Amino acid sequence: MSRLYYEDAEPEATTAGWQVPDAVEVLDFVRYAGASGDFNPIHLDEDVARAAGYPTVFGQGMFTAGVLSRFVTDWLGVGRTRHFSVRFRRPLRPGDTIACAGTITGKHDGVVEARLEVIDAQGEVLVQGYVKAELPGREEA
Repeated sequence: MSRLYYEDAEPEATTAGWQVPDAVEVLDFVRYAGASGDFNPIHLDEDVARAAGYPTVFGQGMFTAGVLSRFVTDWLGVGRTRHFSVRFRRPLRPGDTIACAGTITGKHDGVVEARLEVIDAQGEVLVQGYVKAELPGREEA
């Protein structure tokens, strides 16, 4: 994905199709637990997840938000984000394949705003987000 420049950011333009190359698996949740310190067994132990009323384990919300943040830095550039927020809509389950999308909602004075989504293969939204980023102009690049 090529980085977006301020001049090229058109309101309502959507960047979609940025996909995580493989389906997520429980091992991804375990790795994230090791990196983040979030060892809540509901994410790692089938018996605990079922006892809590879930059909299976599910990914830590911040795991999915982290995937979305990677999309943002690939799309808008590292160090450009001024605000990033997310809302969790549905859990990420083992076997899910996910993609990220962003839609420019506004631009002014070198700053763009965009809606963000993480979507599974069935088109269900797992995470909704918002980003505000300061983008370089073509002359600055």
